[in-house]
Amino acid sequence: MYAFACGFAFQVAAFAQGPTLQSVINAASLGKDLSPGTAAVVEGAGFGADSVLRVGETIILPTPGSTLPGRFNVFLPASLAPGSYEATVTSGAGKSSAISIALAAASPAFYSVTRNGTAQGAFFDDTFSGITIEKGAVHGTIVTAYANGLGPADGAPPVFSTKLPLRVSIRDDNGEWKTVPATAQQDSSLIGYWQVRFVMPDGFVQGLHDVYLSAGAIDGPIAQLPAGGAILAAVVNAGSNVKGAPVAPGSLVAIYGTELTPSDQSALLPATTLPGGGQVRIGGVPAPLTDVSATFGQAHIVVPWEVAPTDGIDVVIENSFGISRPYRVRIAETAVGIFRLSDPSNPDRANAAALIQGTAWAAIPPSMANALKLPQNCRAGFDKSAPCAQPASAGDILQVYATGLGKVAPTLATGRIAPADGSVLHRSLSIPQVTIGGVPADVLFAGMAPGFAGLYQIDVVVPKGVAAGDDVPLVITMPAGDRDSATIAVR
Repeated sequence: MYAFACGFAFQVAAFAQGPTLQSVINAASLGKDLSPGTAAVVEGAGFGADSVLRVGETIILPTPGSTLPGRFNVFLPASLAPGSYEATVTSGAGKSSAISIALAAASPAFYSVTRNGTAQGAFFDDTFSGITIEKGAVHGTIVTAYANGLGPADGAPPVFSTKLPLRVSIRDDNGEWKTVPATAQQDSSLIGYWQVRFVMPDGFVQGLHDVYLSAGAIDGPIAQLPAGGAILAAVVNAGSNVKGAPVAPGSLVAIYGTELTPSDQSALLPATTLPGGGQVRIGGVPAPLTDVSATFGQAHIVVPWEVAPTDGIDVVIENSFGISRPYRVRIAETAVGIFRLSDPSNPDRANAAALIQGTAWAAIPPSMANALKLPQNCRAGFDKSAPCAQPASAGDILQVYATGLGKVAPTLATGRIAPADGSVLHRSLSIPQVTIGGVPADVLFAGMAPGFAGLYQIDVVVPKGVAAGDDVPLVITMPAGDRDSATIAVR
């Protein structure tokens, strides 16, 4: 009986202690930076429906519907003067111990959101779409953000502006801060939520950038602002498609990523200007474009002849979406890559893009021909200019299509195609070695394919002694040691 009475008395005493006040924080920064007119969060324990915050002699009611046992929201009246105050919370007959809070002339801070697990400022573009990593702000974008603590308001209801001058500072990749003026308005029905606007300056590459808001002489905490631009996932030899492998001057390169281009276009050579404006640059040199696709997120370019071999050089896209982060690639004198034909019936097959000379007949197996709905038995009087499927035989001359064979003679200007009629043949200075089924094959020609830029043609004779098969290895090896392999069908 005594134990019960003591326990009951203890519980009553604990309940009678009343609320506990731990902190009053800025609703945007979640820090202790506060000012008159700021939306704030009161944190503690033991709060109830009748809890109120007292700051000095001023009683402040919670924002309707915000009270929880451990927190409630308030708006610090603009009538409070900057300075130090004692703050308490009362709930019914209970009163918390006092804590000290300090009010500055302003306490600017951007509100934040979490997108894909990353905290960033709540920024919007001029269509009021969210500014994100995937769709960042670009030069000239009118950025809208929500902020708190901008100091005293000016004007009359229903819309107020700030008395203090506002600035937004953004840090670039060189660590330099760029500062632009900002304006703000506050709807009288949304106290503590200022709508801040500023124009995105130029010179920012794609990704998150440090940003802070200043009101008068007071700087706010750093938030994250996404800048727009293409996101380069891979820059590869368009034939081999091997990520991380080097590419060669004069070769065709495939770029994969997002926001590479706003539209689909082909037959762009020798243009270096992207649809909607901008360029792909390799080491600062504009690259000629062959085709671009917003639908598939890819672009094909020709590596300028002016780009010298190096262990690392930056590929950058600057377009209507912004500036991409640099993608590092290696440049080699040669970097051979064989173009492949896809087999719908066998995704693992890597059949070389190889035609029997003087025809449009592909050296592919019957199963692949069936999957591609191509006619077969081409030698039985079939039109040589019409697509057909015909396994190669000993003595056939194959035209194998590749890229990355390096310099040619006579030279070609960057982006210029070899004469389509073959009146001038631009031969490779580096002559490849070719084997078919492990047997060396005679190379009759290696150079730029007539009518193309970046696409090379290697004419080889199918040697005797090659074992028949649907997937006979065809290997091209350059004098520098780079090599690539694919397959052909041999009968």
